[in-house]
Amino acid sequence: AADHFLVVDRATGHTLEQRPAGSESGGSGDALTVYKYQWRSVVLADAETGKGKWRFAPGGFVAGQPGLAGDQVLLNDAEGSLYCLDSENGQTRWRYPVPDGLRGSPAAGSGTVYTGDTAGRLHAVDATTGEARWIFQAEEREDRAYQFFSTATETGDRVYVGAASGYLYCLDRRDGALLWKEPLSDWVR
Repeated sequence: AADHFLVVDRATGHTLEQRPAGSESGGSGDALTVYKYQWRSVVLADAETGKGKWRFAPGGFVAGQPGLAGDQVLLNDAEGSLYCLDSENGQTRWRYPVPDGLRGSPAAGSGTVYTGDTAGRLHAVDATTGEARWIFQAEEREDRAYQFFSTATETGDRVYVGAASGYLYCLDRRDGALLWKEPLSDWVR
């Protein structure tokens, strides 16, 4: 369900339990917070005072929630671009274009940024250069929905991501190889 997240067995992908989910918001650190503003821009603000440092508008709708990863601000444009911005000044460090739209929130891992597109592909992008490391194509599709709107999670050498197809995928962090997939009862958001 959308108001719960699943705890799964790391080795098999089988569901162990469900837990209530927290609220969805942008990323925060000790000194900064980033959030989506009126669907079309992202604001970086001082976490203590709320005073905005800068605002960035990608030109289309901001998909999912933006996030902070060290000195980077990560965001998806629904039209098909993953952006990495400098948290100090809001300047674009790199832009990773995707031929299909993006809907979920980007996730930062060990030197890699993950984002899923509407065609069922999970992109692993080098966090420094913005170049593709690998792309995983899910076989299963749910034609009534955008394919990846859940946020990927990196743990050790594995990446976990759920899809609208109702599957949870476990991938090798290094090359995107499918380690296992587990069918669930509903879309994963």
